[in-house]
Amino acid sequence: MNITIKSSRTVGGRIAAPPSKSMAHRAVLCAALAKGTSHLHHLAFSKDISATLGAAGRLCARVTTGENDAVVEGLGRFLPVDAPVDCCESGSTLRFLIPLASLTGQEVTFTGRGRLMERPQSVYKTLYQQQGLRFEQGADRLTVEGALTPGEYELAGNVSSQFISGLLFALPLLGGTSTLHLIPPVESRSYIDMTRAVQHAFGVESRWLDENTLEIPGGQHYLPGDYTVEGDYSQAAFPAVLGAVTGGVAITGLSEETLQGDAAILEILRRCGARFTRTGQGVVFEKAPLHGTDIDLADCPDLGPVLMVLGLLPRKMRQSCRSQLSLATCSTVMLGTLLISSNQNYTLEQSIAFGLGSGLGYTFIVFIVREGRRRLRSKAVPAIFQGLPSSMIYIGVLSLAIYALVGHSVVL
Repeated sequence: MNITIKSSRTVGGRIAAPPSKSMAHRAVLCAALAKGTSHLHHLAFSKDISATLGAAGRLCARVTTGENDAVVEGLGRFLPVDAPVDCCESGSTLRFLIPLASLTGQEVTFTGRGRLMERPQSVYKTLYQQQGLRFEQGADRLTVEGALTPGEYELAGNVSSQFISGLLFALPLLGGTSTLHLIPPVESRSYIDMTRAVQHAFGVESRWLDENTLEIPGGQHYLPGDYTVEGDYSQAAFPAVLGAVTGGVAITGLSEETLQGDAAILEILRRCGARFTRTGQGVVFEKAPLHGTDIDLADCPDLGPVLMVLGLLPRKMRQSCRSQLSLATCSTVMLGTLLISSNQNYTLEQSIAFGLGSGLGYTFIVFIVREGRRRLRSKAVPAIFQGLPSSMIYIGVLSLAIYALVGHSVVL
């Protein structure tokens, strides 16, 4: 089957940024841990968010969902867990819930789909073993039993922030104060502070003692309330790049006071010459000549693919990207995605493929779109590409759409 994506003569309009999945996970858990009724607004019920809502309903809450909102009634206690808790394919759901499961006073087993149960959990395994608690991870399930105790915790700062956030959810509910020592460098700090910000909205506090140490007072209680999930800068990056190139695009729902690391997209585009203003109608882009710049993706690796597309567009941008971004961006994307994919337990070859794909941009995007439906099981796909995440397909489609909208035709 041949698919042709043709450019449009007129590009423009207003689009609402989809809700932030990262913020939504956190809001659901804080609401579930609060005794009383909370109203969560501006939700998108992806499989991951549905998994967190379902797990909350299994552990400590009653959940009712609407079209784009949810009512979460926290019970103020943990329910008997007589069957495995299904986390679907959501790594955030699993890693956020493991420490909370230790507070239930019972054995809790987690299951998942795809490759979720293959993802490394050595951070928690070491921590549980140090406290003499049960932690068993198998091919299709993970079981924990025993209660965490307040005190001193030490974690590497360059592990996934999901482990740190998971502890932040649970430690305030313990009887005494805990201190979380993060061995530098501390990466993804913005995600840690996102967790703390949502906890603050639900009445739970923690504080940085220094750049690498968090103090979490014990004996706290989550409080119910209304919470609106802000727009997601990572997903808004695609129409933002389109607006930077063509002008005439307005994006609504993006909080100016956000803690999201991917909010860096606006400053990156500004440094590339983009013109935009914040008004009551959102972030409004005007057409402007663009040029290259140096970009550090350490705290916003998800922006890599769409910025590679941006580098393909205007001639001046292409020339500048080759000279200025080849080392700063391409190497960062390659190494960053290598680490990310390795942390998700993909093979070294798959991780390198992901990294090279982000760096080379268009060529690999065309490949993954063409081979998308067959990537997991078909023998026609080279083994190096089998098992890559479906999110890459979506990134590819969106990237090609932007490429076409600004005046190029793409034939697959």
